[in-house]
Amino acid sequence: MNLLSLVIKRNCLLGLLILFIIMSLWIASVPYEPMEWDLADATTNVIWTDLYSKGIYEVPYEEWDYGITQSSVVEHEGQFVVVNEKGPGFVWMLVPFHILRLDFLFGPLMAAIAVFSIYMLGMRLAGWKVGFISAVIVLVNLSVISMWHRYYWTDAATMHLLVLSIWLLVESNFRFNGKTLDPYNHNDIDRKEMYLSFGFALLSGLAFSASISTR
Repeated sequence: MNLLSLVIKRNCLLGLLILFIIMSLWIASVPYEPMEWDLADATTNVIWTDLYSKGIYEVPYEEWDYGITQSSVVEHEGQFVVVNEKGPGFVWMLVPFHILRLDFLFGPLMAAIAVFSIYMLGMRLAGWKVGFISAVIVLVNLSVISMWHRYYWTDAATMHLLVLSIWLLVESNFRFNGKTLDPYNHNDIDRKEMYLSFGFALLSGLAFSASISTR
């Protein structure tokens, strides 16, 4: 890559970062009160994030006064209790942010993971230009923006973590194959690259598990 190409790449990536910061500030400026007007998907996660942070994982049915949410009634130890209907992964991801009162940072974090993962995946498969264009498309996608703002939607983590797991898997194969994705052009690798390959594969599995755990 010549100097001009390097400058263009740097400027494009810098522009992408600036656009992400501007959009983060814009989205943060829009009030978000999930318990007042958002969908049941969000209100459910708000309720159970707060309860999980207090070590409460079920509520006796007769004590439930949170209204209609996406929760379930089950029989446990001889009594009916209300439990979270969704996979516990998403709520557990939110709990640290909730405890620190930094819930509003969860949306930008998930959006950053999505944009970064798409860029890296596109770059590995077809070069940095494809990665850059793909990242911009994700960044301005209305569905992504909606989940960025309404970060208590379960989908705000599911799809983003899934994309992360796919990139990590491709990266693992890229490293293991001698920094190429061509199956017929395997290059010898040193121990460091082998360890990196295994590390990316492990992280890929963890990201995929985290994605599935939100459902």
